[in-house]
Amino acid sequence: MCSSDLWGATQVFTFGTNYGQVLGFLYDKQHTLLNPKEWQKIAHFGMSSDNAKLKSWESFQKLNPNSGIKQTKDGLIDAFHIARYGLFYYHAQFKDDWKFEKL
Repeated sequence: MCSSDLWGATQVFTFGTNYGQVLGFLYDKQHTLLNPKEWQKIAHFGMSSDNAKLKSWESFQKLNPNSGIKQTKDGLIDAFHIARYGLFYYHAQFKDDWKFEKL
């Protein structure tokens, strides 16, 4: 199944345009395109579920047990893990442990 089976031509064109604009913005800036398997390998380590979304949720809950955030489908949890991976990959230093409520 390809994206054209799920999206109409307008949606595919808009997505491509937006992706091109992001790449254009990043042209002269240092950046890394991250494969999901790279951050998931770290974020999902030790999680029991077979489902990637559930593993992300379990890991988020383990790191942020008092966040009050409910499981979502909007990519918020994945964005948290991607940002956390980037911070550790680039050896960012924080005074305290980095938690969701400190964002």
